[in-house]
Amino acid sequence: MATDWIPHSDADFDPWQKNYLSYAATNTASLGLVPGDVTPLTNAQAVWTAAYAAHVAAKAAAQNKDKTPAPPSKRPCARSPSKSRPTRP
Repeated sequence: MATDWIPHSDADFDPWQKNYLSYAATNTASLGLVPGDVTPLTNAQAVWTAAYAAHVAAKAAAQNKDKTPAPPSKRPCARSPSKSRPTRP
């Protein structure tokens, strides 16, 4: 059975894809590629890098939002006894 060598998590994939593309760009001829073969990879990397940075920022903002204490409620949880209501015998 084949082993999957592409990392599954985004955090692991990000440095892996940077290294992979850097290697492909540096060794284009020895890999049997032409510079035009690397261009779509570079374009995809630019999209990935922007989207991943936005994801990391949104995740951090959501985690920080969860740590902010909720404002106190203006309504009490239980009503206090009212003098205008009759009491039961």
